[in-house]
Amino acid sequence: YGTSGQNLSFEDRKWIGDWLYVLGVNLLNHHLELYTMRGKRKRDYPPNLFWQQPWWKYNRLIEDYFARLSYVLSQGQRIVDVLLLHPIGSAWALYTPYNTTKVKELDKKFLWLIKELLDLKIDYELGDEILIEKYGKVEGEKIVIGRCKYSIVIIPPSLTLASSTFNLLKRFVEEGGKVIAIKPLPTLIDGKESKELKDFLSKVTVIELDRHSILSAFKDYQRFVAIEDGEGKNIDPLWYHLRKKDDSYILFIANTDNKNSYKAVIKIRGEFYVEEWNPLTGDVDTPYIEKSGEYIILKKEFPQAGSLLLMLYPGRKTDVKEKKLEYETLYDANLTENWKCKALDYNALLLDYCKAKIVGSDLNEDERVPVLKAHQKALEAGYGNLFELKFEFKVDFKREKKRDIYLVLETPEKYTIEVNGKEVRYSGEGCWIDTTFMKIKIDDLIKNGLNTIVLKGKTDFDTELENIYIVGDFAVKNIDNEDFIITDTPENLKPGDFVLQGYPFYAGTISITSSIKIDKIPDKAILILDDLNAIVTEVIVNDKLAGHIFLHPHQINITKYLKPGENTIELRLVNSLRNLLGPHHHKAGELYAVGPESFLDEKNWTDKYNFVPFGVKNIKIRFFKQIS
Repeated sequence: YGTSGQNLSFEDRKWIGDWLYVLGVNLLNHHLELYTMRGKRKRDYPPNLFWQQPWWKYNRLIEDYFARLSYVLSQGQRIVDVLLLHPIGSAWALYTPYNTTKVKELDKKFLWLIKELLDLKIDYELGDEILIEKYGKVEGEKIVIGRCKYSIVIIPPSLTLASSTFNLLKRFVEEGGKVIAIKPLPTLIDGKESKELKDFLSKVTVIELDRHSILSAFKDYQRFVAIEDGEGKNIDPLWYHLRKKDDSYILFIANTDNKNSYKAVIKIRGEFYVEEWNPLTGDVDTPYIEKSGEYIILKKEFPQAGSLLLMLYPGRKTDVKEKKLEYETLYDANLTENWKCKALDYNALLLDYCKAKIVGSDLNEDERVPVLKAHQKALEAGYGNLFELKFEFKVDFKREKKRDIYLVLETPEKYTIEVNGKEVRYSGEGCWIDTTFMKIKIDDLIKNGLNTIVLKGKTDFDTELENIYIVGDFAVKNIDNEDFIITDTPENLKPGDFVLQGYPFYAGTISITSSIKIDKIPDKAILILDDLNAIVTEVIVNDKLAGHIFLHPHQINITKYLKPGENTIELRLVNSLRNLLGPHHHKAGELYAVGPESFLDEKNWTDKYNFVPFGVKNIKIRFFKQIS
């Protein structure tokens, strides 16, 4: 997950993880978990998948999913009948640092091929020629490499083959094995022109690099699984992973499309008793199965980044009776109109610009500069130089009330700190977000209008000049994503984006409470969230936990938690560290490849701030009546 950015959602993690698992990975090694986010660590190819994230308490929702999936997909052995040779030898033969055009073209063709085969449900494994030389042999009509056996070998677009590979392929074809060679064909053996190779390729199936040719070459291929839409057309983004354990089969199907959902007809060759295992919950269900010729068929809707895990047991049939209840919609009840919203964590104002006076630096001390640029200039000036950073922020409180307001900064012991001209020190108020983000209470020192914070110090070997934060019980007025003013918290929040309503830098949970009166408990009631932007949403109905929403579709069955009369619905929307930690100033907006350079990219810098949305547009309950 490294470089994905702090706003990597649980659904993103599932989408990326499912892609890995359907291709054969069975254990995730996360990037990264930071013991502390002090200094540049917070910018070290985020996200930080650890306790500092607001969503950390819910992390097992997605981690348990992968724990279960890891266990299941490490059982038995993967069933693959096709070996695709990897053209790394050709890549080295074509590569020169002075002109990479040819090797890039080879790479482009190979990437297209490996994805096309997966889209067409022609599962394969990649053959490394060094390993093939060491372990490869021919047994009957199959090439055997260790425990793996293949009846079809694909030679991709390439330039050269190893002589050991070529000799093995010759024996394989002599024994009745099938080789499919895709143009442009190799002409070299061990880097040398070979007439014998040319003669060999004239005797195997040679095709063009296109879908029609691939399908023609595999027209007699007995697929175990077909995944189609209602019209019998292949659904490209649904990839599968098949394993065999003892006499049973494990079938995992993943929607590799994180934007679109698909209604799939899954055809499995053979007669099986089928169980659907849910890695999210640990539940086991028996899906409705139809029979058509030599196939069993089940229908499944895959939401974006959705998946399906099936256990297939031969020797007994699945009960084909329709078990699924059918319902018709009665009406939708809108809960947005009377909701009440409350932030459950401190709000924050990020101060990432300052006026810097650094001995030995060419910075203009009257010019606002990014703090990270001031840090660079301080390092360039060398150790032992005095510096002074001046931060400014505005306050406009209308209501007189006691508020918790803190200055939060890293390594406060390294600075002389002044708030509106008065010196303050860290005196044990604790930390916020991270163990190195220390709080200093300043609610008695700030005032309406312009406020200043000054940090004075001397550079040494571990000086890290970092952004600071004003944290507490307030809202932050956003003026065109360029200027911000601390204000009173709003009486309520409107449907939509909370970032635009006083919480641009907020990292935490916002509670939304609404109520509805019903005369009797319906046959089915589904809570539906429209345009939800949150990492996870906790759903509480009548003070009971009903579940969590973190995947599409953004809905949950709440029937058993309702009661006749007044019902209270609470949603707790949780976001990430993204809007607090950034990167905020890249012209491209939200980045999906984030590294240290993303936070101070002067070529792509904008003084405007970029945020990701946080909130929900509409909340409704859809009531159903059972009709069968």
